[in-house]
Amino acid sequence: RGLGEMLAELAVPIGDLPLLSDLITANRAFIDAVRSHPNCAAFLRPEHDDLFILRYVLSFKGDVPKSATAIQHAIVWRRDNAATLARIDELQSEVRLIIPTGMLPWTTNQGQPIQVALPFAVDTATWATKSEQWHHEAGISNREVAYRICDKLSRESGRLVKLVMIQDLTGLSLTFAMANSKLVQNQGKLSKLAEFLFPQLIATVVVTHPPSFIQTLYKMAGAVLSERLIKKIKMAENPAKICEVLF
Repeated sequence: RGLGEMLAELAVPIGDLPLLSDLITANRAFIDAVRSHPNCAAFLRPEHDDLFILRYVLSFKGDVPKSATAIQHAIVWRRDNAATLARIDELQSEVRLIIPTGMLPWTTNQGQPIQVALPFAVDTATWATKSEQWHHEAGISNREVAYRICDKLSRESGRLVKLVMIQDLTGLSLTFAMANSKLVQNQGKLSKLAEFLFPQLIATVVVTHPPSFIQTLYKMAGAVLSERLIKKIKMAENPAKICEVLF
């Protein structure tokens, strides 16, 4: 059986994720302190509600100055990169023509959406013509789409919904990894951006079909990815193991 069939059998409605009302009540003092902090107070708008701030409070473990600074950086970045954000759908259409990636129509047993990518099963001819900037914007578009979906599901369900990412490494060779070190560096840049642009987005990253040199990859990833993200990575050799990890 394929992964899709297995996930379809196991998918159930949102149920066990933390209630937003409980989280907001428990973190009310932090949320209010961040809202009034000079690092971000002047940048906040009506759309920056309790849930928006809560994500930062949780990500930075109640550190008010760090949360406020991250919010400021996020709001300024989104303002300065409005043109890129406005063409997210266009970028996603381009990405899917080159890299097999997308959101699955099923959720985990906690109602978390699932994003799958096979970044090395690519249209190599077209892929090679794309600039570093395009790859950077493509990575942002994947995360932005997932963030919007999780935010929508959180507001609809009243629970804190996060994303499960499945990274299928089929087709990855050591030669490819070494020859494209700039793309590894790009992932590092995206990881740093994600810390303040997409707080509380990732629940788990499941890596499947890992190559034999996976430990070398871990060392490479550890040099550029955030420690927070590295800790969320789990290994699954095949679709059956993915289901064991997720369910």
